[in-house]
Amino acid sequence: MEEEKLLIYKQLKHYSPAHLKIDFFAALSENNNGEIFPVAFIVILERPVNTSFPTPKNGMVLNVLTYPEYPRMGYATEAL
Repeated sequence: MEEEKLLIYKQLKHYSPAHLKIDFFAALSENNNGEIFPVAFIVILERPVNTSFPTPKNGMVLNVLTYPEYPRMGYATEAL
């Protein structure tokens, strides 16, 4: 499991700078104390058009995160 995590970390280290704000986005939320939380990760995919996808670019929400100490405060909803 640790080896798998290391491989993922290495890949993301190179992926993020190359794709951030191009076809990979991190939506952030800020609480009243000015603390910023990464709460949603979105990737933009380009596909051949068809009846289900009439435009070539489509977004997919990859993850939504809420820290255990901040439940039901609307941060994830705000980010989405």
